[in-house]
Amino acid sequence: MKHAGGSSPVNNYLVNFFLPNNVGISGVLVSECQDDTGSFGAIIGMDIITKGDFSITNVGGETCMTFRFPSINTIDYVAEARRLKYAGVGRNAPCPCGKKDASGKAVKFKKCCGK
Repeated sequence: MKHAGGSSPVNNYLVNFFLPNNVGISGVLVSECQDDTGSFGAIIGMDIITKGDFSITNVGGETCMTFRFPSINTIDYVAEARRLKYAGVGRNAPCPCGKKDASGKAVKFKKCCGK
């Protein structure tokens, strides 16, 4: 196995994964590694994550990991935050970011952050 500290010989296994929401993925090649911290049972890599939609949230100190397979739509937290930030701003209203055009006039929302 190649890792940040170089490389090490490890045992490999073919396993079936069942994630907390009962999503099952079979025939995954995994490599054994030492858990010096005692804080994980398995590390899920991009080979699993890219098969569906994976998200981690932490509201009020409560961490939630969720995964769905197959992927059914895009989850974009940046776009969601932008929608919430500009909720209620009219298309023709001055942009809340305060941008001005060359003459010093406020730029309309639809021409700025509302694109």
